[in-house]
Amino acid sequence: SALRGQAPFVQVNGMKLQDQNLTLELGVRNVNSRANFIEHIEFSLSLDKQNLSVYKAASQASVIANGTENLRFELAASSEGVELLNELERGDRNDLEYTLQGVIQANEGAQIKILRGGHIYPVPGRPGHFR
Repeated sequence: SALRGQAPFVQVNGMKLQDQNLTLELGVRNVNSRANFIEHIEFSLSLDKQNLSVYKAASQASVIANGTENLRFELAASSEGVELLNELERGDRNDLEYTLQGVIQANEGAQIKILRGGHIYPVPGRPGHFR
């Protein structure tokens, strides 16, 4: 069954790299007049078509009606992804293209597909931070 109304809008708000550990912040926006409860979430994140990280787990998150929730994920980054982020931070690249794809299992058996793409850049003056 599909959620009534519109699917939540998911975007990458930022990421932080420390060694092989990646902290990913996703903004999930609910444009409907009732809350969405997220029961399970899985996604893969790639940079310039290289796999960076994969996540799959149960969730207790909820997104209030007409609201936005920032979800934070602690992930293990691939060595290829770490190298790309290091190149970006050193200035060897101006930006990196990212692709985020996956699925959210929400209340009432609804499945919400995630497919986002864009570019990330280093955050000036904040080593290891990207957005």
